[in-house]
Amino acid sequence: MKLLLVEDHPLVAQAMGLYLAEAGHEIVGIATHAQEAVELAGIMHPDLGLVDVQLAYGTSGIDAAREMLARHNVRSLFVTSHHDAARAAHDAAVGYLRKPYSGRELIAAIQAAEDYLKIQKPDQWSPRLEFYEGSLVRRCG
Repeated sequence: MKLLLVEDHPLVAQAMGLYLAEAGHEIVGIATHAQEAVELAGIMHPDLGLVDVQLAYGTSGIDAAREMLARHNVRSLFVTSHHDAARAAHDAAVGYLRKPYSGRELIAAIQAAEDYLKIQKPDQWSPRLEFYEGSLVRRCG
């Protein structure tokens, strides 16, 4: 899967990128703030954005996810410790993975998001991953 990482902590983004690349995913870019995320989404056409809620320069990952969807039809999965904000922004992403997470949970979350986007029932769920269905949140696991 082609992934855009939207994370303002360079070491977190780099570690995430290396782990995901080893798992066979293609990292098409790393953005640290909302405007950069939207621009990269338009240029790189990722299959999914992995988006933190709080980004550099006081920008919002929620705003970035909404703009990436509206302008470039790029769906997002929030990867954040701000799960209350992510849950409230159910219009902006397919769901969220709560930090901290293991590498195995991250890979499973991406697979579940890919399955979800294909309208398939995901078969591997992390207890830290939640998907949105309308205005309800379905807890996985």
